[in-house]
Parts: sequence; C-alpha cells; structure tokens
Amino acid sequence: QQTILLVDDEESLLDIVGSVLEAENFGVLTARSVDKAIEHLSTTTPDIIISDITMPGKNGFDFFTHVRSLPHLQHVPFLFLSAHSDSESVVAGKEMGSDDYLTKPFTVEQLKEKIEKLM
Repeated sequence: QQTILLVDDEESLLDIVGSVLEAENFGVLTARSVDKAIEHLSTTTPDIIISDITMPGKNGFDFFTHVRSLPHLQHVPFLFLSAHSDSESVVAGKEMGSDDYLTKPFTVEQLKEKIEKLM
C-alpha cells in the first residue's frame, strides 16, 4: 500500500481528502502543522507528500525546503495544494522544485489525476 502524507491546517480538508484517498487504497498520514508532518517523517518515508502552503507557524515552503534537505526524501514527489491560485504563487512553488501544484477548490478527480501522474 502506498502512503500519502497530507499536510493542511484545515481539519475538515484532512478528514474529507484523507477518507477519499483511503477509499482509493492509499495509506494516509495527516498533519495539521509542519512540525507534526516532520514528526511523521522521522518514522515514515511516504510515497508522496501533499502540503498546503499557508499554515500557522512554519509554512508549506518551509516544509518543502526541510523535506528536500533530507537525502532519503529527495526522491519523494511533493505536491502543493493551496488556495493561492495567483500565478506568482504557482510559479514560486514550481521554481522551488515541487513536482506539481493544485489550487483550492479542487475536485477529487483532479487530485487523483495529479497523484497518479506523480507516482
């Protein structure tokens, strides 16, 4: 079973998206903060990471930088999932080196398509 780490400070998004992904036979780890996500990474290497950008404390860009600084996680696909739909944010996310970027609101089909493309 492939594991997805889903990071977002919106609990309802974690619940809904997590349930949808579990129904697709993914193992799902959720984190409401970058610090919690980093805790997960100390014990698990997910097959893909999906992260919001705007969160209290450390943001998704900080998290991406941390993930890419760890040699064993450099190959893990990273998808930003954000309400920031302006072209500057999308370009910034991609220029950092993320594998893809999906803006909120999104459909389940759009998310599944991005995940399939990255795995």
